Amino acid sequence: MFKACLALALPSQWWIRGAGFLSGILIGSYNIPGPPVVVYGNSQHWSQEKFKSNLTGFFWVNALLVTIGHGMQHRITTEVFQQYLITIPGLLIGLSTGITLSKSFDPLIFRRVILGILIVLGSQLFKLGMKS
Repeated sequence: MFKACLALALPSQWWIRGAGFLSGILIGSYNIPGPPVVVYGNSQHWSQEKFKSNLTGFFWVNALLVTIGHGMQHRITTEVFQQYLITIPGLLIGLSTGITLSKSFDPLIFRRVILGILIVLGSQLFKLGMKS
């Protein structure tokens, strides 16, 4: 199954627009815009470094827009901000661990791990959708 997913190529510009559209729906509904963009990025056969940098840029811009949206709706309270500050040490530890591990990750294993995570996330979303 992984080999078939790894060989998939989506050359048309419509695929990136579709991924953006689906990501918009997912971030508006569930705050998780990643799966369509990750699938699209995986289909482009980018190097591991290009894949990570493109997705990092996407998620930073996305997070900034979501934060601005929540701020405009007055959803950023003192309690929310304090909880965010509590997450910073874990974020920094995870970031440094990820940078260290990525230097020794085989690109094929990297793609397989990404696809495995997507399968797990997709099945969890499907289960949540079936319950509601």
